[in-house]
Amino acid sequence: MLGTMLPAMPIRALVLLVLLCLAASAPRAQAPNGESPRLLRICIGDSAIPPYLNNDPKHLGRAERLMVEAGRALDLGVVLQRYPFRRCRQMMQAGDSDFILAGVTPENLIEYQFPMKAGVLDPERRMARLNLVWLRRPESRLDWDGKQMVGELPKNRPLLVGTRASQRIASSSAAQLGYDVDDKAITAAAVLRMLAVGRVDVVLGLQEEMEMALADPTTKPLVVMPRPLQRQDFYVVTISKPSASLAPLIERFWNALAKLREQPEFMRD
Repeated sequence: MLGTMLPAMPIRALVLLVLLCLAASAPRAQAPNGESPRLLRICIGDSAIPPYLNNDPKHLGRAERLMVEAGRALDLGVVLQRYPFRRCRQMMQAGDSDFILAGVTPENLIEYQFPMKAGVLDPERRMARLNLVWLRRPESRLDWDGKQMVGELPKNRPLLVGTRASQRIASSSAAQLGYDVDDKAITAAAVLRMLAVGRVDVVLGLQEEMEMALADPTTKPLVVMPRPLQRQDFYVVTISKPSASLAPLIERFWNALAKLREQPEFMRD
């Protein structure tokens, strides 16, 4: 038995040596800066905002396809990471994601790098342009007049606005208006349920996301106010001090996004 086992060890070692030699001699593709090519990891959240984000790997939305195609134009792979958006921010800070999607808020402008031109935001390199809308209960007499909430406002306390968790563009906008904010709801459906049972006075959120949640037949009737709070640009952003390997790719990726977004299949926003 010992005699049959000894020859096996050199054979395994020889096979391993051959494989190592082949791997070392195989040609490797190079990125334009001479480094090995890489994947771009983009954390997009786990909420559906059709037609831009479908949250379905088998049926990508318009923005999801745009990011993948922009990477392909640069000979880069794109991995779309789907996690709660608060985790997306944490992952990028930890170096586990390269980009996230973000609207323009004072906090985001400090924390993240946005595409700029001549020192100001470059809207031509945005990802999408979406409405931020108010919702109320059918019996409520609250209304948005374009500048402030009017109607039967709460007495002896500020208006309480519900927003989806981690949707900074909504919570920051409501806070800037002097309203109190409840941003504990994890999903759009959850914040609408809070509104339906009176835990908040109104809800502020992205129109497409709210309309999708309202389409659920189990959702109690709610009303989208006719005037949106604002029309907001969303961007693919990275941390203010990106890694040395990512830095050369950022402007090229933004430029590829802008070029592709002009094509008819990506135009509507």
